Amino acid sequence: MIALLGFSKIILSVKNSLLYSKYHLSAMMFFVLLSYPIFAQNCFHQLSGQVYSVDNQEGMPSAHILIEELKKTILTDGHGHFYCDKLCKGRYHLEVSFLGYETQRLQVQIDTSLFLKIRLEESSIFLESTTIQAEKLLPIQAGQNITQLNEIELNKARGKNLGEALKTVTGVNSLQTGSSISKPVIHGLHSNRVLILNNGIRQEGQQWGSEHAPEIDPFIAQNIAVVKGASGVRYGADAIAGVIILSPKRLPSEKGIKGEFNAIGASNGLQGTFSGILEGNLKKNEQSNGLSWRVQGTLKRSGNIQTPHYYLANTGVREINFSAALGYEKYHWGFDVFFSRFSTQLGIFSGAHIGNLTDLKRVIESREPFIKSGFSYKIDRPFQDINHNLLKINNFVKFDKVGKITTTYALQINNRKEYDAHRPRTDSLARNRPELDFELTTQTLDVVFEHQPLFSFLTGSLGLSGMRQANVYQGRPLVPNFRSYNGGVFWIERWVKPRYELEMGIRYDYKWMKTFERLRTGEVGSMELIFNNFSGTLGAVYRLSKNLEWKANFATAWRPPNINELFSNGVHHGSASYEQGDENLTSETAYNLNTTLNYSGNRFAFDIVLYNNYIRNFIYLKPQFPEVLTIRGAFPSFQYTQTNAVFRGIDLKTILTLTEKIKWTSKSSFLWAYNQDAKDFLVLIPANRIGNEWAYQLADTKTFTNNLFSINYTYVFRQHRVPANSDYAEPPAGYGLLNLDISTSVPMRKNKQMQIGLQANNLLNTVYRDYMNRFRYFSDEIGRNILLRVKMNF
Repeated sequence: MIALLGFSKIILSVKNSLLYSKYHLSAMMFFVLLSYPIFAQNCFHQLSGQVYSVDNQEGMPSAHILIEELKKTILTDGHGHFYCDKLCKGRYHLEVSFLGYETQRLQVQIDTSLFLKIRLEESSIFLESTTIQAEKLLPIQAGQNITQLNEIELNKARGKNLGEALKTVTGVNSLQTGSSISKPVIHGLHSNRVLILNNGIRQEGQQWGSEHAPEIDPFIAQNIAVVKGASGVRYGADAIAGVIILSPKRLPSEKGIKGEFNAIGASNGLQGTFSGILEGNLKKNEQSNGLSWRVQGTLKRSGNIQTPHYYLANTGVREINFSAALGYEKYHWGFDVFFSRFSTQLGIFSGAHIGNLTDLKRVIESREPFIKSGFSYKIDRPFQDINHNLLKINNFVKFDKVGKITTTYALQINNRKEYDAHRPRTDSLARNRPELDFELTTQTLDVVFEHQPLFSFLTGSLGLSGMRQANVYQGRPLVPNFRSYNGGVFWIERWVKPRYELEMGIRYDYKWMKTFERLRTGEVGSMELIFNNFSGTLGAVYRLSKNLEWKANFATAWRPPNINELFSNGVHHGSASYEQGDENLTSETAYNLNTTLNYSGNRFAFDIVLYNNYIRNFIYLKPQFPEVLTIRGAFPSFQYTQTNAVFRGIDLKTILTLTEKIKWTSKSSFLWAYNQDAKDFLVLIPANRIGNEWAYQLADTKTFTNNLFSINYTYVFRQHRVPANSDYAEPPAGYGLLNLDISTSVPMRKNKQMQIGLQANNLLNTVYRDYMNRFRYFSDEIGRNILLRVKMNF
């Protein structure tokens, strides 16, 4: 600054003394050149650092850092890091902002190069944030709607599977097979159309089955976010409906050891769940985060589930999960290794397996199962035995003024054993063997380059991805063995200004698959299949004011048909159905348009999502008549077929803070799905629903803090938009469920606390059936369930 003042005085003096002189220009140039070294000698300092969230310690990509003196805005990279060079000595004022977080203003003195750690806190409306932008979790397409479960919602969902936990998100339902198997549905689409990212890795199991729930322990994740809408450019084929992102807590950066313990007990099924985390850091200096580590494990056991009037035989669950992580990070490079094992046994409701066609019709008409039982933890046939192993190795390297390269390799081994209701009548060894034994091995490699912001506002990334899969099975035929290779390349650029963002992206994917099947002649038959297509995205974000934001995104995505859709041919005991594939099916292509208007004020907030998803060659499971009688029993029959379909709807969320202690939240989802070829509605589409919750925060005491009481009522309408005579039973009646939750915190030593919660689901013990349950033909849904949860940090 002193040099600048001296420079100005010199120039003024020269101007006055040489005004109208023929040496005017020469003298000016002389003094400029003379003064330049004085000006530049102190302008070589660097300002760098990281912006991260206080709650989860995760870096926050695309955070804005305004340097007021320079009128310059810097954007953080994918891990929340930022860098600015050629700074002069002096005092600077910074304004750090990120949508959904409190803006932080700070003053820094630059006398030498400086590294800052800037922490942002979530802006809140009565302990709950509204829709949160998940750029802080993983890169997403601009203009898409993202909802993240906050800490309160995550605590309420502890002990539930992933499908059940996400039902609190507007536009998200679950496809159930009985009471113990549930998988997420986004805007009416499920299975391979919903991509699940488990710690940054796309989850690959036998997810094609309606009763094949995601093999994920929700306790691994500290953040669960739902991206609604086609996301094929960033994540590849299959992301037609959206993406579910499960992100573990960032490995600790502070020296020491700490942990967390969760215990949940449930009255229905006498379920017990215990989960613990232990983590630490071997930090030696401030220049790096040191070597970090974490171990985690979960035990879960449940017995027969009870409806309001009877128990459901053979619906127990046993689950043992484990994970471990190791990581090391410096500013310019870092790596982490993650391993997890998910292991579960799931009983399949015995009453869904009927011996003959007459009894099948009788049980559907009588609305009560023929097989009834008392309570038991025993799991008998039919049941599933599933093990899923995941190994991830990730590293990044940063190049100053260039960007960052991230390389991720993952290995997944999924083993699924399915045991039919009736044991084989052969030798004693065969009686203990599964009728279906699948093993799917998946290897993936992803390389992503994120370039430094160009012109201070253009950010982007280029990526390559590859995947190899091999599936083998033993037992009776259902789907053939196969081997496949996938490759993809994408390019995304985002133009970011303080008030608006624009993004364009394109991707190309290629898939080669070869199937192997033993023929009746004893020979092995094979078939080669090739699928390829482009995906694209165009998105925009416009911030109309500090509290009001509008987003829009148009994206295309595609997916090739699954192995079961092509080649299924037989009884699938897990879903109690006979399924027939079609090898002539072609790829689905989706054209998705969605727009979001989000307002977040001090006492009022709302989120409105409108979407229209046109899917060409949509593949669905169509009921066939009559039922099929096999040597294993009588089963409803279904055929995979294709049509052109439209899915459109609206999601609404409103939060009103009436007082400092009382808050009202309303969530609604409306969906309309139409078969354009048949000019009729589609089957197995979620019904419309409306939910309202009243929350009251009680005053703190010396013993109890964060005291919160909430009561929720959700009404699900009858699904009347179905084709006439298209199912074995009419859609069930609409129903309403009353739920209650009470939570508190007990302060403990060293600023730690124990959180306690009491939850009552279906408090009135309502008798109902859900249209999205594949076993709705045979039994009612779960009755009243009281849960007690305890969480301790140490």
